Amino acid sequence: MSFWTGLLWVCLCQLGLTGLYFLFKKRLGLPAWNRFLLLAIALLPMLVWIPLPIENVSGFSTISIQLPEISLAENPSNAIHLGWEILFLPGFVMLLYSVFKILRFVQKGSFERKLDSGIRIFHHPDIKAACSFFSRIYLPEFVDETDRNWMLTHEEVHVRRAHSLDRLIFGILRGFFWFNPVIYQLDRELILNHEYEADQEVLKTNDNKTRYQQIMLAHAMGVPSHLLHCFSSYKQIKNRIHFMNTHTIKRGAYFLFVPLVGLVLTWTACNQSQREQAQEEAGEVFNAGQVDQLPEMKGGMEALMNYMQSEIHYPESMKAQGTEARVMVSFVVDTDGSITQVEAMRTEGINRAFIDEAVRAVSSMPNWQPGMNGRTPVKVQMVLPISFRL
Repeated sequence: MSFWTGLLWVCLCQLGLTGLYFLFKKRLGLPAWNRFLLLAIALLPMLVWIPLPIENVSGFSTISIQLPEISLAENPSNAIHLGWEILFLPGFVMLLYSVFKILRFVQKGSFERKLDSGIRIFHHPDIKAACSFFSRIYLPEFVDETDRNWMLTHEEVHVRRAHSLDRLIFGILRGFFWFNPVIYQLDRELILNHEYEADQEVLKTNDNKTRYQQIMLAHAMGVPSHLLHCFSSYKQIKNRIHFMNTHTIKRGAYFLFVPLVGLVLTWTACNQSQREQAQEEAGEVFNAGQVDQLPEMKGGMEALMNYMQSEIHYPESMKAQGTEARVMVSFVVDTDGSITQVEAMRTEGINRAFIDEAVRAVSSMPNWQPGMNGRTPVKVQMVLPISFRL
């Protein structure tokens, strides 16, 4: 499938699977399992873009594409053509800004000590509750010793479970899918599950649930949380306390939800494979917009222009007569990239010297990178206009 079709399908899959997750959410009571479930919902639909090896087939589609005109009278334009890459530019800027904020936050921390587990403790002047980032734990400068122990225990769970890696993955996903609200919703849900998981581990070592909740409420304001794990966030407090007081472990829902996720992804793969197989068997002719990857000379269009400018020579006999012409040359880029079936089109009224020179230059081109339709190489018929101008 084309890039845009694949992008739409990825977003729809993420939306559908997210809807199923929230439908079953009350029955999914294991935060550690939910963590991987949320990551799978965000990442697995993107497998549709990963090419898989397939066997070669004897029949290939042929697609006709017209290239920009090449003129011997002047150098070709070096204009920049922006495609789907422009879609990700805002997200890339957002991602860079997030990295800048993290680096700025980290630089403000002052080192205190290193635990036997390798975790490093820092003091930070801009926070009111503890937070963590990979192997670093940041504590407020002034905190009660009892509160400090609870915070450290909580944050150590985030560090040991590598929750920051999940946040990093979703930070990158937000950069690529900045336009997709589903990614932001999955990110928020993942953060909440991280906190559920850490709360459960803390209460296993100390069953004073009431005191723990009091500390959470006392430190629920003023914590920067972008790509960081914080001990208490005001927006999460209600959900976390409710979860600690009411949740029960129910594994049965996972045995229904997980196969549903697998069924959707399997259907995706099978549907794509069937579509490509039908293309191969039918030998269908496609328009340019239906081609996933056009063939091109190694080095791109600029390399093609430079090659033709240096290879084509104006026929001396035509130059002496002051004759000009425009020759349309058709050729096929085969599945191995070789140039075949070179011929001039609509040659009426064009002197043979122009035709022979244009055909010779095109025939002498080195192998191209072949065109692809999905995971299938296709023969692509190209039309190259060549203008001879004095």
